[in-house]
Amino acid sequence: MVEAITGKTIASIKPNATESSASIAVAQAETASAKIAATQQPLNPRLRYDRLAGVVITEFLNQSGTVQLQTPSSAVLAYLRVGLGADGHSKYQPVEDKKEIAQREAEIKAQNEVFDS
Repeated sequence: MVEAITGKTIASIKPNATESSASIAVAQAETASAKIAATQQPLNPRLRYDRLAGVVITEFLNQSGTVQLQTPSSAVLAYLRVGLGADGHSKYQPVEDKKEIAQREAEIKAQNEVFDS
């Protein structure tokens, strides 16, 4: 497989008058890096950050490098992405009525006046 990529193997490289030692070194480095790339497997487990859900996802891979298992599951990620917490309720506070806000401000102002006097 490596021979098909580079066309040369380390054993077939023989210096002659047209090839410099630099070109031989480059060919050897390319062959060595191709062998390393062919034998490397992805990191297992693999971590990735999901910005929308706001969590780190841990993916466990099989021998071919495809995801075998992930945590949190895709169902949990779907809940997190739409803004639901673990209990199924919204992570965000509901927007209050303007009347309720004005009423609370009036109560706080009244309490402050009592303490100030």
